[in-house]
Amino acid sequence: MPDLPYAEDVAPVDYVADGIVHLLGRPAGDDYHYFNSATIGYGEIAEAMGARLVPWGEWRAAVAGRLEELPIAPFATVLSEETPMFSRPDFDCSRTERLLAEAGIVCPPADRDLIRAYLEAMCLI
Repeated sequence: MPDLPYAEDVAPVDYVADGIVHLLGRPAGDDYHYFNSATIGYGEIAEAMGARLVPWGEWRAAVAGRLEELPIAPFATVLSEETPMFSRPDFDCSRTERLLAEAGIVCPPADRDLIRAYLEAMCLI
């Protein structure tokens, strides 16, 4: 797992889908953001996967050496040699979260348990 200094927004599709369906009846012109404010870092993702963190260059080289067997092969050409630097927008999701919470729709935190649930669903653990 690449050791990247970012926190990831992991919002389960069922939460987003339930939110979209619930908010469909609201007046047009309103914006709703489904960013999970309870983000997860790469260290916690690696721990949940039973993986170890390695520097970007080492991870990239390992991926490049196994391209034929990895689903990421079509994207290998866009893997920069330099550690990626992301500029992510800030979303104010408080209004969306409040409206959905009033309907009992709450996004679970992006944590070890959520990652493990995804891995189990994909039969990877």
